[in-house]
Amino acid sequence: MTWGKASAGQPLRIPADLHNATIDAVEAHLRGKGRAGGSAAGQRPVQAMVQISNDTGGDLAAGSVVGLGDPAADDPTGELGQFLFGELIFSGIAPSATYGHAGRFAVLVEPIADGFVGRAVVQGVVRVKVQIDDLDVADWADIDDGETGNLLAAASGSARILWFEGSSTGTVWAICLIGCGGSGGGGGADTSASFTAHYSLSQYYESYPEECTFWSLAGCLNAFLQICLDVRKCEEDLPIGNHPGNTEARSNGGFAGNGIASWLGDDSEWIELAYTAHDTDGVIIATGVEAITDFHIHARVTTAGLLELRTTNDSLTLSCVISGAVWRKSYPAAPGTIEFGAGGCHDDTTWGDGVWEPPA
Repeated sequence: MTWGKASAGQPLRIPADLHNATIDAVEAHLRGKGRAGGSAAGQRPVQAMVQISNDTGGDLAAGSVVGLGDPAADDPTGELGQFLFGELIFSGIAPSATYGHAGRFAVLVEPIADGFVGRAVVQGVVRVKVQIDDLDVADWADIDDGETGNLLAAASGSARILWFEGSSTGTVWAICLIGCGGSGGGGGADTSASFTAHYSLSQYYESYPEECTFWSLAGCLNAFLQICLDVRKCEEDLPIGNHPGNTEARSNGGFAGNGIASWLGDDSEWIELAYTAHDTDGVIIATGVEAITDFHIHARVTTAGLLELRTTNDSLTLSCVISGAVWRKSYPAAPGTIEFGAGGCHDDTTWGDGVWEPPA
């Protein structure tokens, strides 16, 4: 539709469609000023959005979480113009730690039916549900493996939880800052983390649980983990009072820690860890998986990529301080297998898929 310009002195008659178009343009301009950081009432937080093709196999509601797959035009060596100037649409699939979606996900801002395209936020403040299992670990979150309905709260992650409803555990609505990095231990990036934990199983409380999961670190799939543990006995074992132990660094006799390749996650398999133990005077008792008789420390990496540490104790009494550090080197995917040697499952002329060949 086109409209002619009015001449000086000519009566001004504004067609309805021109009047409506003018109003629409003014409103759009004011909305733009609000988004640009003006003081317009009702201004929404700045968000980075992309188009998402719902490839999960089911309809998704607003607030759903999807892992980012390949973009629709993903070959810059082919149609470069299409890659540079075509509409940017990512494939949205169920978030998976195996496919490296920790820290690489989007939250839908509108419902998207299966096979259709809609808008989602990859960076900024969003409303999204979060599964909270422990109120003491409710500051960070990341993907919940295979779950589109919520994020999962953890000790670390790529999403900062700014607020959540209520004061109890469960799946709750929250306001999160996503896509802006994470805590020191989250998002699947290389990192290091440390902890100090006081443990007590007193002779006065024989009913105390024998197994205690006491520390966790998110984003640990497709990673190599180095876990170093130091345990020092406390000077006393009483039903009341303080058990300070000792949190200072101690010589561990050259013990370098435990190496764990976490290419896969398992929700039930625990790995026994070696540790260095000291008596109450700081003198090394032993190093090993049972440096203190009947006292063990285990680790596992769940299918959601959460590293968990627990203690098990078969004796009636022990108070100690556990100090530990974890170094994590992350990888985009599990590495290929290098084959070498001769005989057994292969001979000296067959060396796998060309990953590596021995020198001539």
